[in-house]
Amino acid sequence: MGLNQCTFLGRLTRDPEIRYSSGADQIPIARFTLAVDRWKKKDGESEADFFPCVAFDKKAEFAEKYLYCGIRVLVSGSMKNNNYTNKAGEKVYGVELQANHIDFADGKRDEEDLPEDVQAPPTQNAQASGKTGGTASPSKTSATGNNEGKSSSARASAPNQQGTAPSRTAAGRSSAGRTSSTRRTGNRFSNMPESVEDANNPFN
Repeated sequence: MGLNQCTFLGRLTRDPEIRYSSGADQIPIARFTLAVDRWKKKDGESEADFFPCVAFDKKAEFAEKYLYCGIRVLVSGSMKNNNYTNKAGEKVYGVELQANHIDFADGKRDEEDLPEDVQAPPTQNAQASGKTGGTASPSKTSATGNNEGKSSSARASAPNQQGTAPSRTAAGRSSAGRTSSTRRTGNRFSNMPESVEDANNPFN
């Protein structure tokens, strides 16, 4: 399976030529030529290549209504053979781009004349007004309320923290308890009951 996909950026050399198929459906067919610039030369001048393009049905109606000589467009599609026999009976061989997508590369005609699928994007002023709408104030109020709630919570928790701090009296009792425990430990180490007098203590 091969790949046949081409994209050209250029200007129309003339207004699109519109014809209709000879069948019962009378499908519109638009043909136009696209001039695509090459790389510029050292002297600043550039040459162009000319590619014949064809569009069918809805794309042809779009080209007839919105394209004109000199407009710059981006056309993508596939290359097709366009072979036919002229009036002299000679076989003529050629290729043309069958346009599947046509996009504006520069300015458009009046916006009100464009179809819905090619309407211009909203302006920067409209986007800016949307960003600065009425929704900003509630968010600030909510943030302020959260800060006030946090401050109230901090103030409410401050007395509890002060109440849990140990007093000097409690610290003194704790120190005395440690001293008594040390003395009892000394008595157990010597295996001497507390009621024994110092005179009977063999370690004296």
